[in-house]
Amino acid sequence: MSCKICSNSNINFYCPIAQSEICVTCCNNFHIGKMEKWESLLDKEYDMGKAGESCLKCEGLIRNEDEEFLPEGFFSMLKFPYNGKYILDSYPGELYFKKQIELIKRFPLNELTDAYYIAESMYHLNEYSQAIEILGAVTEATSHSEVCLLIGKAYKFTGNYNEAKAYIEKAILIDNKDPVLCREFAEIHQLNGDIESSIHYYQHSLKLLDYDEENGGSNDDFHNMNYLGLAVSYSKLENHTKTIESAENYLESISSWDSLIERVHNHRMNIMKYINIEFEIHAYSTLYNLMAISYLELNDLNLAAKYIERAVELDKSDTSFAKLQGIIIGRQQGQVEISRYEEEVKIHREYAQLRVSSIAAVKEFPPEKQVVWRTGNNNENLQGFIIKQAFDAIRKSLHTFSLITPSIDKAADEDKYTDIFTDHLNTLLQILGWTAQAQSRGGFTREFFGIRGGVGERDFVIKSQAKKDLLIGEALILKGIDVANIKKHIEKPFGYDIQNSNFQLIIIWGLSKQPDDVWEKYKEIVKSRFNGNYSVIETGELENLIPEIDKQSIRTFYSKHSTDQVGEKATVIHAYIDIYNHKKRAIARTARDH
Repeated sequence: MSCKICSNSNINFYCPIAQSEICVTCCNNFHIGKMEKWESLLDKEYDMGKAGESCLKCEGLIRNEDEEFLPEGFFSMLKFPYNGKYILDSYPGELYFKKQIELIKRFPLNELTDAYYIAESMYHLNEYSQAIEILGAVTEATSHSEVCLLIGKAYKFTGNYNEAKAYIEKAILIDNKDPVLCREFAEIHQLNGDIESSIHYYQHSLKLLDYDEENGGSNDDFHNMNYLGLAVSYSKLENHTKTIESAENYLESISSWDSLIERVHNHRMNIMKYINIEFEIHAYSTLYNLMAISYLELNDLNLAAKYIERAVELDKSDTSFAKLQGIIIGRQQGQVEISRYEEEVKIHREYAQLRVSSIAAVKEFPPEKQVVWRTGNNNENLQGFIIKQAFDAIRKSLHTFSLITPSIDKAADEDKYTDIFTDHLNTLLQILGWTAQAQSRGGFTREFFGIRGGVGERDFVIKSQAKKDLLIGEALILKGIDVANIKKHIEKPFGYDIQNSNFQLIIIWGLSKQPDDVWEKYKEIVKSRFNGNYSVIETGELENLIPEIDKQSIRTFYSKHSTDQVGEKATVIHAYIDIYNHKKRAIARTARDH
């Protein structure tokens, strides 16, 4: 027998994804995202959404530390070593930390050490309360500074700043020479509104910096975050000179403008992909924006213009940058005195402060606040932002849809469309710590009782960093008028007995030759639900609900429904994606190109 992926005769174990014996090299390549030899198999034979979970129980998950793996070409590889073993991944995401927990649990537990590692993984999975609970159960835990630090950070992300402060203070009493502890203490003071104390501890953290000869680096790998914190604190005190100085210190410690813009260009043109480029874009554009505001306040209009131009070049989608640029241009042309815009500049400054502070801690903000941070628009609402991201993900998926659709008249499996869409959506939401998760399929899990049915199996769901449901999604394929199927998917979201979100998106993957006819009939069926539970109380064009929505390539409308919660309505966005015509155009382009 040979490896199913590469045909090598040195097979090592059974792979639940390949459903066959494979070699360890192919397994390793899968874990670090080198998929060249896997692609033909994966397109046809397995659900992308379930792959990671399959790996967690696989005998091939764990390696011995003496097993070297040096793949060729470009790759990104993370290793978590433990007790002479290790796990692999390409990205420090949810699956990586789940793999860590699985590795630790395969050994007899050493109480404090294992509790710490498991709690740390829980912390990275945003399970902050569980991390606190795990470490709180260990008697000697708080006699170690690193444990107190982890508990303090977990409390910080739950918004309990007093407990966070108490635990970081305990850590500093144990080790008063650690710059990381001072930096965390400074951040908590800033979040709690004690700006002078935050400046003191950020500066003290920088004084404690030292070269760690044993580990071959600084004793604070993220010491430049002190400069971000100082920039925010000085900006809050309206000390504009110190704000600029702190921002420049951060920028000088990372990279030059020329090298950044080259990486951004290469990434956007698909010449080279960089994992952390979105973070860099946000960090740099935000600091350039803050510097522009400070220079504007100091009446140095040339430098204000220089830095806001850089912010706009990095992120043209941020409306706040464009508005500030307009103010600066107006001042340069002598059109208006700064006093005319004092209130607006103040709002811009507060927004910039929020973005800078959130570069290191964006995941702790509630979703509504994250949306303002991400868009630079104080008027952007949560639901509108989610739908805009979903529509962007749909448009990014269309090219791939034409590749997986067997023919004009034959659809691919419904889950394949949904999984590709969910993957794109997940990438767009990653910067906020949100996830777009494809769920197991198949309808209700048990019989109806009362108004609601069983827990149900949703096609996809968007969850916040705190695991709150932000949107519930259903998807169906329509080739024609299928009344029963349409009614089932319209009613299905209201059937969940665990209903944490009254905001829903129903996507129709359309394979109809007469999409307008199907779409009009679909709307009639939706509107006919005017009696009983969750009846329709309003319908309308989506732009009436979400102004400035880009509906290109998407037919859409909304419906609002009564619910079993007094005073609450459920909003459903309906979207028809014309895969049939997109496939037809793709075939025409291919014929023309050849």
